[in-house]
Formats: sequence, C-alpha cells, structure tokens
Amino acid sequence: MTNILNAQEAFTALRSGKTVLCRHILGEFDSLDQFPATVFALPEHEFCIKIETIELAGITFTKPLSIEEVQPEQDVFLIQPQAVILQYKFNENIEELVTGIRSGFAQRDFENAKRQYEAICSAVGGSIFEVSLELAEQPKKKRQSKKQNESAEIKQQSNQAANDDNSLDDIIGPVTAQCPTSNDVEKKTSTDLGSDDVVLNQLLKVDSIELLEKMEASFNKRKANISDDKVQTFSRIFEQKREELTSDPELSILFDAFIAEIDSAKSENDLKVIRTRINSNGDLTEVENAELATRLNLKIASFEKEQSTVPFENIAAAVVTKAQEIDNQIQERQWTRFHNDKPCLDLGDKTQYEIEYADLTAVVIHAQSPDEANSVVVKTQHWTEEQRKPLLSAISKRLCELQEQSKVKSNEPPSLMVLIQNAPDLTALDALEIDVSARHPDIQPRLMGYVKKRRFELEQPTLVSSIDEELP
Repeated sequence: MTNILNAQEAFTALRSGKTVLCRHILGEFDSLDQFPATVFALPEHEFCIKIETIELAGITFTKPLSIEEVQPEQDVFLIQPQAVILQYKFNENIEELVTGIRSGFAQRDFENAKRQYEAICSAVGGSIFEVSLELAEQPKKKRQSKKQNESAEIKQQSNQAANDDNSLDDIIGPVTAQCPTSNDVEKKTSTDLGSDDVVLNQLLKVDSIELLEKMEASFNKRKANISDDKVQTFSRIFEQKREELTSDPELSILFDAFIAEIDSAKSENDLKVIRTRINSNGDLTEVENAELATRLNLKIASFEKEQSTVPFENIAAAVVTKAQEIDNQIQERQWTRFHNDKPCLDLGDKTQYEIEYADLTAVVIHAQSPDEANSVVVKTQHWTEEQRKPLLSAISKRLCELQEQSKVKSNEPPSLMVLIQNAPDLTALDALEIDVSARHPDIQPRLMGYVKKRRFELEQPTLVSSIDEELP
C-alpha cells in the first residue's frame, strides 16, 4: 500500500532521506531518476514513499506499520497467532490494536500481513496454516440523550474558551509542574528529559501557522513561571517552526530543481536552454534568479576552461598548416595581384575557380592591348567550357573597348608593357627598364619579365649575325 503525496510533501520526504516514487496520473510509479529534475513543479504527477521491505526465512514483506505513521480510520491488518488477520479501522482507543502496532504485528494490507505470518512461522519452525481475514469489532459510540448532548455542547464551548490555557499544558505541562515541592524534586529530575521529548514531538507536528501562533501566544502568557533555559529552548523552536511554515515550498522546490539541471548540464547549449527557461519563469524570486545566474556563469566558465586545455602542440600544428595554405594561395595569385599599379578585387573565402576567375578578369579589365587581353586564355586550360565562357565574354568586351579607344585616343601613349614589347632596339629597352624601377614594387617583377623577354628577342638576331661572320 502506498500513500499518495503532493509535491511539497514528497520533496520534504526526499530531504528527510526517504525513497520517493513518482508517476504520471496515467502511468505506474517509478524511481525519481526516470523523471526530469523539475518534476516537483510539473502538473498531473503523483508521488508516494517507497515502503521498506524485510526478508525473513526467504519471505519478503513490507516493514510493519508504526504508530507514528498510522492515520485515523486507516485500514490496519493485525496478525494473530491462530492464522487469523483482523482488519481494523485505526482508533487510538482500541488498546489491543495500539499494542499490536507497537509490537510490530500490523501491516497496511492483507497480502503483506499474510506474508509476515508465514515468515514468522517458517523462522521458528512452526506449521503454516491457511490464513483467514476477519473484520474486527469496532468500539460502539454510546448514544446520549438530548439533555446529555446539550450539556456536552456547553462543556465543549467552555473547553474551547479555555483553549489557550490548555494548549500551554499540552506544550510544557501544568504551571504547578514548573514549581515542584521538595518531595517531588527527586522524581521530577528523573522525568524532565522524557517530558521535554514529548513536548518537542508535539510541537514539531504542528502543520499550520494559525495553530503555531495560538500555541506561542499561550506560551508567552505563562513564560514568566517557566525556567529561563526552557523559555530559550521553546522560543528557538517556535522561530524555526515559523520559518518552516511561512516559507514558500513550491519556489524552493523549483529553485532546487533548476540547480540540479545546471549541475547535470553537459554543454553550453544545455545551459542556454536552462537560462531561457529561468528567464521565462515568473515564480522565482529576485534572490533565486541572481543565484541561478551565478551558477550558470560558473558552469559556463568550467566548460571554457576544459576547452582551453588543448595541447599546445596541436594548436601550433594547426597554425602552421593554415599559414602554409595561405602562403600557397598568395604565391598562386602573385602574378595577377596587381596590374598597372591597380590592385585586384578582394577575394575573401572563395573556391579556387572563383579566385582564378577574379584574377584573370582583373587582368582583362585593365588590359591595354588585345595581346594582353588574350594572354589570359592560356591560364584556363584546366577549366571546362562552361567555366571559360564568362571570361571569354569579358575578353570580347575588352577588345571592343580597346578598339574604340584606339579610334578615339590614338594620340595617347601606349602602356609601359606595350612599349617594352615593341622596343625597337636595346638602347630603347634600357631606357624603358629605368622606367620600370619607378613603378609599384608588386608590378616590377612582371614588367622585368617582359624586359628580359624583349632583350632576348633583340639579342637573338645579333647573335646569329656574329656567328655567320665568324664562319669561313
């Protein structure tokens, strides 16, 4: 048998060390680790305390019912030695029932009562008989006459009017008990400790702030006749009990649930989801929100610290590899980075084809002659026809522009590259070589390449003629 608990009762039981089970209203009870940490704040969920079991002579049954947990009118199954289980509705006035519960012979249901009977018989070597269930006779209420009822009602009203005085007696005993006579000193000394334990248990069972305030008011009226030590003890207990009853358990449950989720988070993405849920929750106090934010930041910092522990050798190798890739790209594009002192477009993160197309298009756009514009075609031998079409269109467009420019601007001097390519002799080429040194450093190597090429062309006929003269 399991008692259904609400979220507050279940969380309190969990804190006190008891095993709590949970279920959706349409499911079966299972352990809490099968549910999210926020299950205490979720609707349509029920809780219960898992009852401990005992194994005796190979037979397992639930732990016998204790007098502290039994409730009025609760079904109690009392084990009898004659193979009979008596079913009672709990009433503290039934002496044999209370004695049986205190002795450990009472169960919450018939099945476990039967198992306990069989286990006891097996353990002592006795015979096991078939167990029967019988309903025990409950004490009958005495009928009262109308006159007796009226007098009882008057007595009840008078008792309620004096409730403040009686509540104090329930807590610390009669006032006369605080001032014992000389004959009672020895007896009182041996019983004070036990009385204080009973009083403490009664006070701890208070479950409403109204009853607590009523008891405290009665205590304050009489504390002048109570010892200072006992006044301090009960004042502290009243204060602790008031804090317990006035605190909002739902917020504490929700707060603790969020802390559990933060502690169990495995990545920063998990923490982002938790932060979103916290920010959208309107039931947390300002203090709780601040505490949760701090815990989130600490958890994020712990993830960042773990990521920063990558070996230095791995980081260095990655940096070297990336540098080599960049260097290779720069070398491949070096010949077209500038043309006529004009830098080409920013290439950014593009594919190899896009990089080459941008470089060659820049050369075509700034070409000063048809030969220069057509010279880029040899760089596209590894392209497909579809890839080459946009560049050929750009070349055709540039050739048309050059043709128009030659008609309109026939008096404009040609570019330095064209002058080098058309140098009539070595003297003119030497003069143009001087002009190359005045150009942008990035374009100088390319221009010097044209100078060397033209010099070789001009020197070739001279070399041939000198050879002919030396021949007989």
